[in-house]
Amino acid sequence: MQELVNILQYLKDHPEVTWSGAGLTGLGVLYFLITRLFAPLFRKGSGRDVGGHVTIHPPVPPELLAKYAEELGETKQIIEGFLGILLEQEVPPDQWKAKLREIAVTHKELLARLATVQSEDPEVQRLKQEAKQAIEAGEYTKAEDLLNQAEALDLKAIEEMEKTARQRCISAATTNADQAKLQEVQLRYAKAAEYWQKAASLLPEGEKKDRIYYLNEAGNGLYRIAQYREALPLLEQSLAISQEIEDRSQEDTTLNNIG
Repeated sequence: MQELVNILQYLKDHPEVTWSGAGLTGLGVLYFLITRLFAPLFRKGSGRDVGGHVTIHPPVPPELLAKYAEELGETKQIIEGFLGILLEQEVPPDQWKAKLREIAVTHKELLARLATVQSEDPEVQRLKQEAKQAIEAGEYTKAEDLLNQAEALDLKAIEEMEKTARQRCISAATTNADQAKLQEVQLRYAKAAEYWQKAASLLPEGEKKDRIYYLNEAGNGLYRIAQYREALPLLEQSLAISQEIEDRSQEDTTLNNIG
């Protein structure tokens, strides 16, 4: 009874909701009253089926569905789902018209996004197409699950690509170290130092021991040809990393190289 009093007081304070041109039709208000007052007695209201489509009990009057379907350019099934969302989120009746338009616009924008899938993965394309079909049917929970699956595939691919890229970076660094040794065989110390520095720069984060070694070798090569000013910053970088990882052996070696 208190619920009835509250709703009647609400309607008294907001007379605009009873006029079709200013918010909600009289039929809509009647449906709102029935849904809020009597449905709980029968454990009814709005809910979602297994696909996530919002269902409403008692059913929405056909006249109300037809009115909003015509205004918003959607099917009656979709409009019923939109109305179910309003009930599920307890949107006040004077906001229904505006919120229905907002939901309809967002619904169309989402479908437009999914119409142009930006993926080269056939499985991701399939999942997003199925998600689009689910959204067109108002099965939002199903669409959410399908999009989660698509995201999981992309994240897995990213992880594999990052792993491959890391391995390639280490391989490229090693190749530059080989090049440096090749230059040293020919007593081309300046050229060797360039390769050692490039090898150090190519190493992924975390490969600190190898970076210490490469920087030390670059500095030593420059020392051999008396390029002390150029060598010192490289040895200081090596020393800083050695201290960071608390590698006393490498720290001592680098300090010895600095002299």
